[in-house]
Amino acid sequence: EVMWVKHQNQKLRFRTSEQAEPVKYGPSDILGFDVDTFHFVSLHDIRVWAENAAVIGKASKIKHVFAQRLHAGTYSAYMVFIEAFDGVSGAIQTYPNLLFQRTDQPDATLLPFPYGLRMKDARFEKAKEPLYALFNEHPDLADRLRALQKEDDPTPIIEVVRAIDKR
Repeated sequence: EVMWVKHQNQKLRFRTSEQAEPVKYGPSDILGFDVDTFHFVSLHDIRVWAENAAVIGKASKIKHVFAQRLHAGTYSAYMVFIEAFDGVSGAIQTYPNLLFQRTDQPDATLLPFPYGLRMKDARFEKAKEPLYALFNEHPDLADRLRALQKEDDPTPIIEVVRAIDKR
């Protein structure tokens, strides 16, 4: 039995039977895990758009987190949910991020893409800029990113990334 809540500070709990004591694993303890058809991996020292996005327009650094792998191919795509205090609203917020990486380049950095976050349009456009360089060999994808507004569903971007490997 595997139990885990999508939260960056939550450890994966695993037990072999209902009577067994659960063993806890953090992202620094294991490489990843599967639940049904979902695959999760451990990511380390990443940047995401979270609590600093609305106030100062900067990405936040996360030391360890489990991320759901949405695609593995020429480009890998991951989804993470970061919970942090939002100084503007005065409450704990969940900050979803998509992360993209070129897998055939050694030491490639994971680049975050914010969605569903409260941030100014100019900051959202600036947050997308590193992705244009990442996808420079695929102008159709870069054009879709440029056209994407912060209120839009980013699912079509993931579908285009998946389609790159089907060509």
